[in-house]
Order: sequence, then structure tokens, then C-alpha cells
Amino acid sequence: MQNVSMRTGRIINLFLTILVFIVIRVWYLSVIQYDLHYLESLRPQRRSVIERVERGSIRDRFNIPLAVNKMQYHAAICYNDIRQIPSIVWEKDEKGKKRRINARKSYISTLADFLADALAMERQEIE
Repeated sequence: MQNVSMRTGRIINLFLTILVFIVIRVWYLSVIQYDLHYLESLRPQRRSVIERVERGSIRDRFNIPLAVNKMQYHAAICYNDIRQIPSIVWEKDEKGKKRRINARKSYISTLADFLADALAMERQEIE
């Protein structure tokens, strides 16, 4: 009988010792290392890796290409920004006389010249 109670006492002491170690570890992680783990949790969880993908073309049964992958660029113009430019501006010349200037029109022509050079297109086509 005494042998059984000593064995159960040892098992209970072992469980209590393990429980004390677990409680100490939880306290250590939540109190002592809180700042370190908090800053680590704020870092981004994902990384973006850009890999060049070699893609093939889609062909029919006679080996005629239906879809071919090639580089394509698109240029877009935001018209809301151009609309915010006043269409007519009055400026004074050297003599002090007021002169009417089409500010929006001159901006569009300057932009068309720039895009025509950059995109190798005609200026009238862009305007």
C-alpha cells in the first residue's frame, strides 16, 4: 500500500514540476521577450519574388499559332488632370497689355510632342 502511494506521489510531483516549467516558459516568452516577438510579428509575412516566366504560344493542330506571347506596352493619359488646367489665361506682355493664351491647348501640344518622341508615333495621332 505504501509503495503505491509513493509511486503516485512521485508521478504527481513530476507533473507539478513539468507544469511549473511550462508556466515559467510562458511567463518568460510573454513578459521578457514580448518586445522582440511583437516587432517580429509586425514584419511582412509574405515576400514577392519576381521570376521571368518563359511562356509558349498556343497553336492549333496544324501548328498555326493562335496566341503568341510578346511584350506590349500601353500609354494612358488621365484627362481629369488636363481638365483642371484652365482653358484661357490672361497674361500681360512687355507693354502691359493683356494677352489671351490658350493654356490647355499649349499643354496638350507640348504633351503630344513629348509622347510622339517617346512612343515613335505621329503628333496628330496622339492629339
